Amino acid sequence: MPCLVGPSNPKCVPLAEHDAKMNALMADYGYLEFYLYFLDQALAPESIDPISYYLNLDNSFSFTPKSGVGINAYLGTYEVETDISLMPW
Repeated sequence: MPCLVGPSNPKCVPLAEHDAKMNALMADYGYLEFYLYFLDQALAPESIDPISYYLNLDNSFSFTPKSGVGINAYLGTYEVETDISLMPW
């Protein structure tokens, strides 16, 4: 029998039971949304602690019966500057 096992559900749950729970959530709330969490770095060279970390939860997926799947995925640009003034040569 196919089943679903995950970190929040260590026991095997039949797919039919899982589908029933998901359908009940969609019927009760009208949508389902989940987030992808990333551990991102913030660099501040002038600071005493130049590298700090933060939890980025900007990326999400939503599911609705009318519009289907919606995805919020944010991408940013970055610039790398190399300081070679301290190199010995």
